[in-house]
Amino acid sequence: MKKKVLFVASLFLATAIFAQDGLTSKKGEAYLPEAGDWALGFDGTPFLNYAGNWFNGTSNNSVSPTWVGNLPTQTIYAKMFKDETTAYRMKFRIGFGSTTTKNTFDTSTTTLTG
Repeated sequence: MKKKVLFVASLFLATAIFAQDGLTSKKGEAYLPEAGDWALGFDGTPFLNYAGNWFNGTSNNSVSPTWVGNLPTQTIYAKMFKDETTAYRMKFRIGFGSTTTKNTFDTSTTTLTG
């Protein structure tokens, strides 16, 4: 029992020794963002919907609401790091599409009164 307790205590001690200060790769590049770094991303919902539809053969799969009215929307995300703990985040939503409405009137039976 004493050996098990000492073994577990040594594991906790070993994890405390390897703290995450200055995470760098073997080439010396930092893993964590630094001041002036930028990050770009995009909304993956259409790809997840497509994959879900592909696997079960339906078109009813939905991950989150990406449709506004009848127009599909896509979102691009950007993040600029001011310093190691502060970031400015931006979201650009792109909507595209068109709608055409045609109305037909029968003018042969219409009477105009003045």
